[in-house]
Amino acid sequence: MNRVRNALTLIELMVAISITGIMMSLLVVGINSARGASQKLACSNNLAQLSLAVQLYHGSHGHYPTRTPPSYPFQDLLPYLEEAIDRETSPDTYLCPSDDYALSAQGHVSYLFNEGFAGQVFGSNGMMPGVYEKRLIRNRDITDGLAATAGLSEKLQSLVSLTNAEARRRPLRSNWFVGPGYSAQTMTAVDNYLHACLRSRSLAVPLTTWGDTVALKQSFGYNHMLGPNQAPCHHGGPTAAPFPPSQGPHTSIIPPSSLHSGGVNLAMLDGSVRFVTDAVSWEIWHAWGTRSGGEHGAL
Repeated sequence: MNRVRNALTLIELMVAISITGIMMSLLVVGINSARGASQKLACSNNLAQLSLAVQLYHGSHGHYPTRTPPSYPFQDLLPYLEEAIDRETSPDTYLCPSDDYALSAQGHVSYLFNEGFAGQVFGSNGMMPGVYEKRLIRNRDITDGLAATAGLSEKLQSLVSLTNAEARRRPLRSNWFVGPGYSAQTMTAVDNYLHACLRSRSLAVPLTTWGDTVALKQSFGYNHMLGPNQAPCHHGGPTAAPFPPSQGPHTSIIPPSSLHSGGVNLAMLDGSVRFVTDAVSWEIWHAWGTRSGGEHGAL
């Protein structure tokens, strides 16, 4: 007499559960991957809008935004994004959706302007004038070409209160002192400074702005001294609050950073946006950072 089996065996049940678990894991990975891709695209679109706003500003004023007070670049760009200039909260265009620490209510900005490479040797040779520079930068000063010169990139929001141990777990959200002795205007000093930032970071000093309570009034940018997703550093020591005047942001190492897997979005001055991997060659990264370095052969 044949018996009809109406139930699963234990082995069949375990196989079914395992398959379901694998499918659920794949689904979660797929959802996270899709979310990450969507956030990276939104961030890229924000940078494209900001790059266009920079050119609209240039068309109206005849030069790029400057940070000489009372000018504040990100506030000055607001009208060209059809936003009210007197606001102290950030529009969505200023925030990368992947960075959950970047808050509109705090006036945070997820993007910074390109200051170039090694300001203590070459001055601010990107698209943003230096802290104490009175000069105005125009399209005609970008002799390397708008398509070959970076305008803006991403920067993860710094955290205000971190212990040194916590900062070591999240180095991209902190700023680091590396000791004095790197201010000499020589490439040897710059090379030593870069090595110290990579190998000898000591004291974390997290800051969200350089001495202003309104983050929209950020007075500094990022630079091309180190490649993407490296920790930022300042030379000197915490002998004054928040830093000695001679060790201000113009002598800082401030690489771009993001939570996108493997790199950062970079907006060129012609309005194009590209995703730059963390493994970008130093020659290309350096060339994109300077407006008049004549490094066309590196691109």
